[in-house]
Amino acid sequence: MIFIIYELLKDYYGFTKFTLKNEKDYVIIFVKEKVFFLYRFESFPNVEKCYFLSSKIPYCDSFVYNNQGNYVTTIENHFYVLIYRVPGKNYLFSPFSFYQVDEKISLNWRSLWIQRSDYMNSFYSSIQGKYPFIDESISYYMGLLEMSIYLLNDFDNYYDIGYIQHQVFDEEQYFNPFNLIVDVKERDFVEYLKYLFLQNLYKNVDISDIIQKGKGIFQYDLVIARLILPNYYFSLVDDIILKKSDESTLKEIINRAEEYGIYVKKIVQEISKCYVIKKYPFL
Repeated sequence: MIFIIYELLKDYYGFTKFTLKNEKDYVIIFVKEKVFFLYRFESFPNVEKCYFLSSKIPYCDSFVYNNQGNYVTTIENHFYVLIYRVPGKNYLFSPFSFYQVDEKISLNWRSLWIQRSDYMNSFYSSIQGKYPFIDESISYYMGLLEMSIYLLNDFDNYYDIGYIQHQVFDEEQYFNPFNLIVDVKERDFVEYLKYLFLQNLYKNVDISDIIQKGKGIFQYDLVIARLILPNYYFSLVDDIILKKSDESTLKEIINRAEEYGIYVKKIVQEISKCYVIKKYPFL
């Protein structure tokens, strides 16, 4: 694998002196003071859509042409894409950056979450007993998932403006073109709140100020439903089972379940000060 990357960078991009750092989903390439990310795909990636979305965001990381004038390089039935990391833009990392790309989209969260529930119910039977910490925690997180689905019962025919959002909301991947999707604006806002918790940053910010800033912008019933959704748990379970990732992060998340519950209740309390939310006994 490393040999192929060296040959690819030399033959298709003209790199001669560089260092590599392997990450879970990509390889980081350092060329003097410049930083690049190399992604490998099993099937041909949807570069056109990612390029379109990235062109709408200032300072987004950019696709690099190979010496054949293409964004995608094919070697041994694998597809490689090189991304250049545009420097000096951390101040743009925000859940309040809105880039509209569609006049009207249908909210598909509930159907996707039902699919996740069905998948986990069938998938878990094949791994039951192999990971004790998953066995001990999965019922709790499946319960949260079902609760999130229930909270969206009234949103089956909900439409809103489509904005550029992120599959994963974190500082490292925020400007990655392959991390961009079209969704309602509540997605990034909620994932930012989760990011603050997962990175242990929430105690250093004023949650009340963040909620007040979003008043009149966000549909807070959607915010609460997604806030309860434990997508972070299921993503880590997938990584452990399918990619053989380290188990420590998931174990830490499980150990912080009560802390996250308190965090969610605090956010809901702040929301209720500026927005009339539905009354649910579990909130």
